[in-house]
Amino acid sequence: MHPDRRLALGLLAVSATYLAAATAIAAPEGGYATVGPRAFPLAIGIGLAAVALRIGLRPEPRRGPTPAADWRAAGPSVLCFLLYAVLLEPAGYLPATTAFIAVEARLLGSRRWRRDLAASVVVAASIYALFGSLLGIRLPAGILGGW
Repeated sequence: MHPDRRLALGLLAVSATYLAAATAIAAPEGGYATVGPRAFPLAIGIGLAAVALRIGLRPEPRRGPTPAADWRAAGPSVLCFLLYAVLLEPAGYLPATTAFIAVEARLLGSRRWRRDLAASVVVAASIYALFGSLLGIRLPAGILGGW
């Protein structure tokens, strides 16, 4: 059996178990909320099952030379992530995440630093706004205070 098929079967088993556990989540009495506590676990389980089916049903790839992995960015990326984790609280979400995304883009081969910096600002600010306004979750403010 092709390794992709084995992976798909394993993912289907995991998703079935996950979906069974998600359906066992009890909804609170009253039911005033449109989205209950099962919504996101069910969505994740269905998404995992869809990915498993996609992997399992695609045609087998042709046998050919496997390209060698370029591991030169792995070490610096791990160090960058660890530095991000350390600086997240004191520096704050926006500056730490903006710097992290821009540096990771550079480590992964991008040489357009202006575009990378602009994209990292947009991504970090969008996520910050999404968490703050829609989800009501405060991310670390750090040096920016209450921005």
